[in-house]
Amino acid sequence: MYVGFMKKNTYKLAITIILLLMLLNTVIAAEKTS
Repeated sequence: MYVGFMKKNTYKLAITIILLLMLLNTVIAAEKTS
């Protein structure tokens, strides 16, 4: 049960980090083009 909980949280955390990195790259690209 505990391990499954940890895996689920790690999965969510990984998705959150990826989305934040994508957002950051978009902001950086927008800053460069303007």
